[in-house]
Amino acid sequence: MIRQIKLLTKLQICNLFGINEVRFTKDKKKKARFCGLSVIWAILLVCLLSYVAGMSFVLVKLEAAQLIPMVLSGITCVIVFVFTFLKTGKVIFQQKAFEQQIVLPVSKTAIIVSRFLTMYLTNLLFTVMVMGTGGVVYAYLVQPNISFYIYGVVCTMLLPLLPITVATMIGVIITAISCRMKYKSLVETALTMLFMGGVIGASMFSSNTGQIAMEDILQSLARMLEQQIGGMYPPALWVGNAMVSGNLTDFLLFIITSLGVFGVFLFCLQKCFLSICTALSTNAGNKSFRLTELSTSSILKALWKKEIKRYFASPIYVTNTMMGYFLMVVFPAIFLIADLGNINIINGAKSLEQTLQMEAVIRKMFPFLLAIMPSIMPTTSVSISMEGKQWWILQSLPVSKEKIIQAKVLADLTVVAPFYVVSEILAIITFRPSFLEMVWLLVIPAVYILFSAVAGIVINLHFPVFDWENETVVVKQSAATFFVMLVGAVTCGIPMGILVVLPEGFEMIYMAVVILLVLGGTGVLWKSKCVDR
Repeated sequence: MIRQIKLLTKLQICNLFGINEVRFTKDKKKKARFCGLSVIWAILLVCLLSYVAGMSFVLVKLEAAQLIPMVLSGITCVIVFVFTFLKTGKVIFQQKAFEQQIVLPVSKTAIIVSRFLTMYLTNLLFTVMVMGTGGVVYAYLVQPNISFYIYGVVCTMLLPLLPITVATMIGVIITAISCRMKYKSLVETALTMLFMGGVIGASMFSSNTGQIAMEDILQSLARMLEQQIGGMYPPALWVGNAMVSGNLTDFLLFIITSLGVFGVFLFCLQKCFLSICTALSTNAGNKSFRLTELSTSSILKALWKKEIKRYFASPIYVTNTMMGYFLMVVFPAIFLIADLGNINIINGAKSLEQTLQMEAVIRKMFPFLLAIMPSIMPTTSVSISMEGKQWWILQSLPVSKEKIIQAKVLADLTVVAPFYVVSEILAIITFRPSFLEMVWLLVIPAVYILFSAVAGIVINLHFPVFDWENETVVVKQSAATFFVMLVGAVTCGIPMGILVVLPEGFEMIYMAVVILLVLGGTGVLWKSKCVDR
């Protein structure tokens, strides 16, 4: 059994990162692309670790060094939970891999454990880097006793286990509920989005909304963070107490909880694994079919309908791309519920003048904050790759390339339109903007949504992935996804940063220039790749 688990896990990891393809391919372009992406990921990794080291250093300077293990473990577990939850159904219940592996002389337990172990090892790599960087800063500046290192190594190795298990458990429940329904993809997507919305809403309402004066922040930081993180995720508090104070009780409690929850879940999953995989590979049908009438539509409308159906047929596609759109609505809702004048940071101002200045800054930044959320993951960023090996079918149709791309961009705009309208209504109710502020609030997110849709399709045309077996690889791990997120963050972040430091009186001209530049960039991208020549 151990040998089976080892071989299956090794195979999945090699396929996950494209190692096998790079090792054996003779295509020099693929090897060069892999090396280039590796360099970019290395640069991003250095930036991430620098951020973690800087945050740890700041906590030491604030005389809150004891919070470093707890804060880092809490942040790590939240990130691991979210990313595992969004992809668990496609990783645990890989239909094509299931059909290939179930006929082999391997046990069902080995298949389940290998798939779970694949997620564990990939998340463990991230956990070790984050916890290791913070641990080095803490060890160098605080110089703790030997128990810090012993408990730290064990806790770091087990840290991703509990969030992965809980996220997988919820994902399995959602998959099990939806797999036997006729519209299982829509049901799974709706349940996933409902759960994520519930988590965000619970976090928003459970946060401390009390007023904290600016001069009291340093004194209350440790207590506030400890209460927030310990209340939301107690295992992070156990890890912090074990590493900092050498608390053996919390250390054992963390180990028993992590391993116990995993063991119980693994035992239960074996009972329903085959039934879920079988249900996912079957399609529900109507009892009878009667042809009543046939309808025709234009080429663009037919392609648009195809894109919409393809989009909602993939839960992993919907949940990952719609999360930005969902946050676009949640963000102004937070300001509306909390009341702009009573937000903690504004209440912390020492005078009415500072309060008004902070509110003015938030008003300036808000159009760009709304714009950045739908820009980091438009549906077009992977719409070409999602065609997979059937991409040749579209190319063989008597349809122009421009019509195909127009349909994909139009589908993205159709999906984001309801979220855009609701977010704008909430923002207008919250901020009560002047006429010019309302213009910027309406126009800037709109032009960025259009820009991101076109930029996403152009980038995906440059970095397509057609030989995938799992949609998760395309949606979460492709080069196109990474570059679109980078372009969206940079094109929104830089103008927003400049706006904050811009002298008074230049906002109107600056906003107009930004809009013209974004529209011009959209036109250039469209003509460069999306127009038939």
